[in-house]
Amino acid sequence: MEGLYLGADDYLTKPFEYEELVARMEAVMRRGSIRKNGRLASHEEELIIREIRKIVDEELIVPFFQPVFLLNPLQLYGFEALGRPATNSILSNPEVLFKLALQFGFYQELEMISWKKAVASAGKFLEDKKLFLNCNPYLVEGQKFPVIKSIFEQSRINVNNVILEITERSAISDFKIFYEYLNRYREYGFKFAVDDVGGGYASLEAIVATKPEVVKIDRHIVHEVGKDSFKRSIVKFIVAFCKENSLLSVAEGIERKEDLDILIGLGVDAGQGYYLAKPSSAANLRKGPKAVSLPL
Repeated sequence: MEGLYLGADDYLTKPFEYEELVARMEAVMRRGSIRKNGRLASHEEELIIREIRKIVDEELIVPFFQPVFLLNPLQLYGFEALGRPATNSILSNPEVLFKLALQFGFYQELEMISWKKAVASAGKFLEDKKLFLNCNPYLVEGQKFPVIKSIFEQSRINVNNVILEITERSAISDFKIFYEYLNRYREYGFKFAVDDVGGGYASLEAIVATKPEVVKIDRHIVHEVGKDSFKRSIVKFIVAFCKENSLLSVAEGIERKEDLDILIGLGVDAGQGYYLAKPSSAANLRKGPKAVSLPL
């Protein structure tokens, strides 16, 4: 209450989802600085563009890596790369940064920097493990494929160990055309994952169009899965689908031992989340994947 009286626009209590944080931030921005035509006030737009350009020009992205484990038996499978902006502005939140970068035309440049930084760092510790890279459909449909090839040609990483994780599936306007673009990457050696499966119809349509090697189960389905029979039924369906089609099922957002035990019992192949391991900087992983400790 004191914070609100002092001028705060909103607040969140823990635990909270990043999606809610981003939605609330955007709501505050709309109320406080967006004109009737739906655009940011010109001076705020200019400041945001200037900050994004600085991040791109100076490559102010720090790669972090979250381990992904096979669950039965528990062993390290790979790492998901997460780019964190090195800025103290509102753009320090990666979701906000990439959403605004997409809005103002910087997305592809920013993603290339994130990939380049992640690949360079992971090459020092990855060995034979898998590397998951977030991949917006705009990137697949863009003209950056030669640049992407050069990133891996100059690295120690085998592209056959790289899994491109399709995000923002709603951005796919034509799945047939998207699949044609995607085949360029698959022919080069990349594998694909569809994330947040179970979170809506779009994920099922994306599976059909993408024909991925990996399916990631939505964190909202995973959370307290043992307490909800509907969630368990969804996980059972996804696991059965994956086994029938020789796909790897990965549960995201595992934060409790109870959830981990249930997921193992339901036959989920792999998982990631704070209970298993938090994201870590490359410096902490350079002793090799064996340095990643397994949870009790």
